[in-house]
Amino acid sequence: MTSPKNMAARLTPLRLVFSLLLLAAGLARATTVGMTGEVKDQKLPGPELVVKKMENPRGPFILRITAVYPHGSDFRYDFAYTGLEPGKYDLCTLLEHKDKTPVAGLPPVEVEITPVLPPGPPPMIEDHPVAPFLPRLGGYRMLLWILGIVWIVGFIALLCWRRKSRAATAPASVPEPTVAERLRPLITEATAGRLDRDGQAKLERLLLGFWRQRLDLDAASPAEAIRTLRNHPEGGELLRRVEDWLHRPVRPESEAVSEAEIATLLQPYLTTQP
Repeated sequence: MTSPKNMAARLTPLRLVFSLLLLAAGLARATTVGMTGEVKDQKLPGPELVVKKMENPRGPFILRITAVYPHGSDFRYDFAYTGLEPGKYDLCTLLEHKDKTPVAGLPPVEVEITPVLPPGPPPMIEDHPVAPFLPRLGGYRMLLWILGIVWIVGFIALLCWRRKSRAATAPASVPEPTVAERLRPLITEATAGRLDRDGQAKLERLLLGFWRQRLDLDAASPAEAIRTLRNHPEGGELLRRVEDWLHRPVRPESEAVSEAEIATLLQPYLTTQP
């Protein structure tokens, strides 16, 4: 028969293990403000439970059921919770049946939310003396004004420099060619008898555009305008000479067209406006 002394010696290790388990369970159910804690494999009697719908989802305590396991006619639950205010909370007060009926007779499942800072007044912040070389408040204001003025002056100087750079790198504007300059390559081709139909049409358009307003040809058709232009003493001179050159592409050297003659024919067209 085992003596009471030996029985006490055998129970001492069991008591130690049981105390450690209780201590571990207590530590697992305590967390600090804002941190998420967990309660695992918590058996609760009765039908399946759910978390009540909270009127304020941002309240001081938030509870979630992360897993549910059947256990005979009862259920086991895994809970996750977050406390925003220190204190002790009973998880069962936040539960209800699936059919929204209230629960009764559940054993308390308490957790504790501890503050982050230790109890007592907050630690004092040590004041540091102001460096002796820093200016007074008026000096700071004056410094800000000076920096603002320097920034504005620098910005204006940068804009002026960019404008000058753009003006220096901008390509010089090319003057619009005069009517005489546009006619000269066509006349050169005509004197050699090489002016094709497209070139003849272009030459007629240039001449007609130049003389249309001068000879009041706006209402005339292109064919009538060309006939009127051909019969005009001044306006038809160049047109008649071009037609003569094209009809006689081969001429003796004595009748060769000189640059002076071409310059005389182009004299009325030394303008950019038709």
